[in-house]
Amino acid sequence: MNINQPTDDYSLFVMPQRKLLVVQTADCVRAAIKNGEWKDFLPGEIDLCAYLGVSRTTLRSAIKQLEREGVISSSQGRRRRILVQAKNKLHSSNKTVILLSPVPLHQAPQQAIYWIDELREHLRKAGFRLEFLARPSCYHQQPETFLNELSHRHHPIAWVLYRSTAKMQQWFSERKLACVIAGSRHIELELVSVDIDYRALCLHAAGLLLARGYENIYLIIPSSGLAGDIESEHGFLDGVEKYGKGKFNVDVLRHNGMLDGVVNCLEKIFPSQTSVGLLVANQYHSLTALCWLMQNKLRVPSEVGIISRDNDVFYDYVIPKMTRYMVNPTLFADKIARMALKCASGELISSRDCRVMPKLIQGHTIK
Repeated sequence: MNINQPTDDYSLFVMPQRKLLVVQTADCVRAAIKNGEWKDFLPGEIDLCAYLGVSRTTLRSAIKQLEREGVISSSQGRRRRILVQAKNKLHSSNKTVILLSPVPLHQAPQQAIYWIDELREHLRKAGFRLEFLARPSCYHQQPETFLNELSHRHHPIAWVLYRSTAKMQQWFSERKLACVIAGSRHIELELVSVDIDYRALCLHAAGLLLARGYENIYLIIPSSGLAGDIESEHGFLDGVEKYGKGKFNVDVLRHNGMLDGVVNCLEKIFPSQTSVGLLVANQYHSLTALCWLMQNKLRVPSEVGIISRDNDVFYDYVIPKMTRYMVNPTLFADKIARMALKCASGELISSRDCRVMPKLIQGHTIK
């Protein structure tokens, strides 16, 4: 397993500036105007905030930027007038890649914000632009109606699907749309995906916990149905089978994705067991687990070891330092950009998985 010790260079993980969201909001409004989303006037602020998933403060700053550019004009007590004409829809969108997300950009994890921003820059250098669309309706159990409406409204050169469900992937696969999954692909579908190698990561983490002498090891993970989480479970169990020797207990504990779900999993394990090793999916859930252990006076790492499957910048400010895995967002974004442009050109016909190997950040939460 080639998961290397990282360097101490965290220059890739500088906290984004607030103005970034304002710029991205202005980009989204500008692109929607050019694509003919609205005619003559912009919708009201309440509708725009809901549409873009941003606050009024962010929206108004973006509106001021567009006013300075001469894209729109406003006067007190009147709706904001659109000053530029929409271009031909096909012409205006043939250089656009749309990233589809279940949450607005400001609600995405910092790691996702980093690679999305890098993706925007990679595409810009290639002469394309990235448009971010938050459409939670497309992530429902029955998304077909919403996806049909979305595809009739937008005609990008390629789609990027973030945190996509199996039904979403199936919909795009059946229609043979140029599409890259930013995440794991459900194996039976003919699509292209770029993702962290969760199977290899969790296999390595299981072996690491066993090697450090923990006799009871658990994977705590949401019952999301996402392909990456399924791969994580497989990798974890593969690691136990590969590295496990002697007597030990192992289990996968699934939860509802909320704080109470994580706590319920922990209460199933403690206080009846000691020498416990935990691999926790999701950086926020890992932090919840660490705080709960300390609150219940369980010693980390001597009694309980904990590894976070996912990374975030806030871990640089957590004591004890969390053992976790990190992926270079620039590398991740570069692979998505390359795949998106190949799909758009028709170069990739069959399904293909591109896996990015993470690096282990050795912390103080395991022995």
